[in-house]
Amino acid sequence: MATKAEIAIPQSAEDIAPSWVQSVLQKDLTGITITDVDVKGSINQGEGFMSDIIAFDAVGIRNGTSQRYSLVAKLTDFKRPFTILKECPKDFHIKLELTEVKFYSEAVPELLSVAIPGTERESKPGKEDHPPTDSLFLPKCYFAATDPNSMVSVRVMENLKSQGFSIKPNRQPLSRAEMMLVAGALAQLHGLSHLLELRSGKPLPEKYDWILSRSDIEGMRGTLSYQYQTAVKEFATAFPDQADLTARLEKLDPYREILKLAEGPRLKVICHVGSWVNNIMIKVRHGRVFFYFLDKM
Repeated sequence: MATKAEIAIPQSAEDIAPSWVQSVLQKDLTGITITDVDVKGSINQGEGFMSDIIAFDAVGIRNGTSQRYSLVAKLTDFKRPFTILKECPKDFHIKLELTEVKFYSEAVPELLSVAIPGTERESKPGKEDHPPTDSLFLPKCYFAATDPNSMVSVRVMENLKSQGFSIKPNRQPLSRAEMMLVAGALAQLHGLSHLLELRSGKPLPEKYDWILSRSDIEGMRGTLSYQYQTAVKEFATAFPDQADLTARLEKLDPYREILKLAEGPRLKVICHVGSWVNNIMIKVRHGRVFFYFLDKM
């Protein structure tokens, strides 16, 4: 992955130019020359509200052969959250974006080193039915960084949509096979992060100071409560015959429950903060299910 010190952070889709894309890809794809970039525009799906996801194709030459790369750039959009939430503190928005950048730039390489020790991390084109072994359950990320002045973050990743992956429409539930894969991947993430802690001899919150803390959660108490209560009202409307369950849900305080987990004596591991259908892209081919997690861990 290219380092942030070498590359400027685009502020909009207009900044996604051939020279910039070439700089982003060069570390993973040595010798690449990008000759043209076709920016296709925003492809946000589901209820994404933190970033603008811009699809683009990059055309170039590597090792004397013409190449085309289908990519996306996730750019911070400070206006987007207000289309979903009545209030979203800008500082918390920035924190969430920074967390994702740090996860991809710092934690993912270390998770991969534990998962496949002594193996090169270069993404290799393999059979269509088999995702690259260096991706685990995450899309390939070529670049992740934040501009210290504007606080706009960018993540450049492979475009899963162009590979046939998609988000379940209309919040459709996962099938049993899909649930088994997702649960297994979450267990792998938990196990690998705990192994990192054991090998480094340092607790994860100290090793990764960007992990969300109690003070971060406290800053979002009002928004968390509002989102939860709104969802409970939607549930009550959709299932009027479940009055008892609705009453129990209304008594829950999600903020308090999150704090219990944060302060408990249990092992601390890296986890996905939003592992629901909107953050999972799935492809079924020849009866086999493939998937990737999206967004923050």
